[in-house]
Amino acid sequence: MAVRTCEACWKAPVTAVRHTAGGRDLLCRECAEGGCPRRVDLFPPYVIYRLHRSGN
Repeated sequence: MAVRTCEACWKAPVTAVRHTAGGRDLLCRECAEGGCPRRVDLFPPYVIYRLHRSGN
């Protein structure tokens, strides 16, 4: 499944690709030009929803 929404703002459609040492970031033009980091890197899924892994 392809990413269609900007990985930084999660609102605009992807129109730019930024290549990094870890792969690539799929961003909208505004976020790419502004140098915005991907939210996936800033807020991993377990932190966003305040979930934690169970002890089992």
